[in-house]
Amino acid sequence: PRAAILGIAEVFEVRWFTDPLVAGDPWSCGPFCWRLRNVLPCPEPIPSPGGSLKLWRVRPDVVDQLRVLYRGAVATGAVDTGSRKTGEV
Repeated sequence: PRAAILGIAEVFEVRWFTDPLVAGDPWSCGPFCWRLRNVLPCPEPIPSPGGSLKLWRVRPDVVDQLRVLYRGAVATGAVDTGSRKTGEV
């Protein structure tokens, strides 16, 4: 699929591109750098038109698929839920 979700991640911090913590990182690009954790790849791409390299509203049926992925990862200990309620998306 050309428009698909390949995984999910938690954005835990946003920094300016000029911040010394991210400025030299070859994976960073500006003006903002989103720092991620708990990155989970989807077993298969989930078709979800509308992104086009920007933020968009995900269809409810796709959200349900992503919740199943996340809850499965929580159950196996693949993600750190920290202070969040277990299984909350």
